[in-house]
Amino acid sequence: MPPKTDPESNPVLLRGTKKHLLDAFEQLKTIFADGGEVLSDSVDAWSERLEQIAQEYRRVVCELETVHGDDSYKTERLNFDKSYCVMRAIALKLQRGNPTPPPPQAPRTVTNIRYPELSLPRFSGRLEDWCVFRDAFDSAIGCRTEISDYEKFQYLNGLVQGDASRIVNSVPVSQDGYRDAWRALKLRYENKRQLVRCHIQALFDTPAMRRESAEELLNLVDRFEQHLAVLKRLGEDTLAWSSLLVFQLSIRLHPNTLREWENHCVRLDSDNVAAVLGGTAEGDEDDDEDDLPSYVRMVNYLQNYARVLQSVGPFRDRDAKPKPVRSAVHVSSPPVSSIPKSPRKCAKCHQDHFLYQCPDFNKLSENQRLEFAKKP
Repeated sequence: MPPKTDPESNPVLLRGTKKHLLDAFEQLKTIFADGGEVLSDSVDAWSERLEQIAQEYRRVVCELETVHGDDSYKTERLNFDKSYCVMRAIALKLQRGNPTPPPPQAPRTVTNIRYPELSLPRFSGRLEDWCVFRDAFDSAIGCRTEISDYEKFQYLNGLVQGDASRIVNSVPVSQDGYRDAWRALKLRYENKRQLVRCHIQALFDTPAMRRESAEELLNLVDRFEQHLAVLKRLGEDTLAWSSLLVFQLSIRLHPNTLREWENHCVRLDSDNVAAVLGGTAEGDEDDDEDDLPSYVRMVNYLQNYARVLQSVGPFRDRDAKPKPVRSAVHVSSPPVSSIPKSPRKCAKCHQDHFLYQCPDFNKLSENQRLEFAKKP
């Protein structure tokens, strides 16, 4: 058997092969439609030829879809499969001894067929993401009987990346390709002990909040909830971890959010103290677990606090914006050297000083100084 052509290097060759297979398939349709001795005398050979063409056509279309990464060939494949089923039914009747098979009905032209647009998570081989991907894919694709294994294989091949993609690509394209690929993925990643350890590690590696915002707070809570949900499905008693989870979640809160949570806890403590000092009935001793804030109560509080942050967020952003600083008008002052100096020449002795500093002027009497000052 000749080796398969690499689709990425020979897409033109693949399209040519597909056209050749469709031409041969149309010829078979004519033979099956006409019936007669040509078909009945060699029904086994024609049936074998039909199977060869169908198998090779499916392989070529699968590789073309892998190259182009779209669903442009799905309508063509559906029409091909309908014609194939009609011809296969005729061949089976002839092989069972029915010499006059009914003529095949022309397949209805199916238009505007759209397969469901599914927003599924991709899987790159990270063990942390396996459970979420497995459950999402199995519920949306794997358990649906109206989707053929061939199409399930195409969906699976389009959603895996990295190491997971190499595992799926190692499975040959065949009728059992989907089941073999899914089994190979489960053999690699379906390990309960490693999954539990991975999600506990991811839970403790969750980064702390960098700023106080509803988005960051909800992302933190959602990551805790996601890992805990997976651990619960894996059989872990996460309800018994309440105090540990409260501590782990607290140390990742923003200081402002942590202060609000601690204030809430202080009010709970005050209620407990008041209940004790007020003489709580002995029957209330069964409610000791309410003395400590549970993880569920903390999550509910943080979700409500996130709503508060969402409500006040626009006003906080408005107040946080720096007010524009008016630039002061700068009046340049002339250099000192350019300022004209006031005249200091003494009118009495013509020296370089003011009149009131002149020794000769100061020797004059008061009347003489007054008379001198009146002179022009």
